[in-house]
Amino acid sequence: MRAPGFWFAVGVLMLTGCPNNTAPVVKASTKPKASSTPAVQASPSPSATATTKASASPTSSPTASPSAGTGTPSPSPSASATTGTGASPTPSASATATATPTASPTATPTPGLTATVDIKDFSFTPNALTIKVGGTVTFTNKGVTSHTVSPVSGLAFQDTDAITAGTSKSIKFTTAGTASYQCSFHTAMKGTITVVP
Repeated sequence: MRAPGFWFAVGVLMLTGCPNNTAPVVKASTKPKASSTPAVQASPSPSATATTKASASPTSSPTASPSAGTGTPSPSPSASATTGTGASPTPSASATATATPTASPTATPTPGLTATVDIKDFSFTPNALTIKVGGTVTFTNKGVTSHTVSPVSGLAFQDTDAITAGTSKSIKFTTAGTASYQCSFHTAMKGTITVVP
């Protein structure tokens, strides 16, 4: 029990000490909260990547293993194998052989002592030939019109005069050289005879 004077003093103090008759509010002090310790978060272990230059090898799959003390599984290092590329084949140069046609020599007939010339279609066939000295050339008219074998230049020989259709005349050459001739009726018809020893 407190004395009545104590309560009186308290009442006076409350009336005179607080403006607007407002009783002072006493704030209860609060104890500071204990700061929580931040949780340490374990960082995952770095992945190790192994690069190999070998032939194709399988890639190992990562296996999750729990880290000690954290309760959070951290992936184990996964080894990935990189297959080295082999050397690309070098194309081999292939030689292409191109066949070059070689002209085969034309056999030259050996001149003889006899030869034949056909007179047909207003031409001498063949219109050039070679015989030996002392040889004879026979002209046969296979056309329908008369023709002649008349010397033009070179070796001289006897003119055959008209060779009628279906008939023949021969000329003998006794001297080496070249004789040019024509048909005196049709001067566009020409030929040569070469006489060799």
